[in-house]
Amino acid sequence: MRIEFSDYNPVDRFVALGIAFHEGALFGCLNQVVGLIAALGVILLSVTGGIMWWRRRPKGRLGTPPMPSDKRIAAGLLVLIVVLGVLLPMAGVTLLAALFVDALLSRIRRLRRGAA
Repeated sequence: MRIEFSDYNPVDRFVALGIAFHEGALFGCLNQVVGLIAALGVILLSVTGGIMWWRRRPKGRLGTPPMPSDKRIAAGLLVLIVVLGVLLPMAGVTLLAALFVDALLSRIRRLRRGAA
């Protein structure tokens, strides 16, 4: 038995075309060049975003916004962050890693102040 592309139903055709486009197999070299440009754009945005933040942050501080004074807003933000961290596991792991590094650096700073 041989199944051709024309035998697929419309949803299967759309999925197959999407996979081929994602893999860079749909339009050959042109598709791969467009994918490469998109990937390089994401890398460039990440690097330049970090550089811009580093240059604009207040001297000697991280530059994060202050906690909201209303505790209900702060609690709502915390719930939103936890929900998004669960629904988007890689983002959740990244947030946990950032919290761990922040706690570690804070502890090191406190130990250095105490020793000085």
